[in-house]
Amino acid sequence: MYHYEGSLTTPPCSEIVNWIVIHDPQPISQRQLDLFKIEWEAAAAFAGGNGNNRATQPLHERVIYKYGEHSNS
Repeated sequence: MYHYEGSLTTPPCSEIVNWIVIHDPQPISQRQLDLFKIEWEAAAAFAGGNGNNRATQPLHERVIYKYGEHSNS
């Protein structure tokens, strides 16, 4: 698992998010995926209707923390 302080992926892209990234994919049901698509896939208010498509941003001064079997965290 990884953790870093970052920003929203859609405008206004404010740097107010604490991201937690899990290494292993987490399963969802087909129903959950279908509902997600219905809600967000073509929503004009969500990234102009283009989904979550912000380009990867530079690291700048961010620190990425990795938690694992041998860490103290």
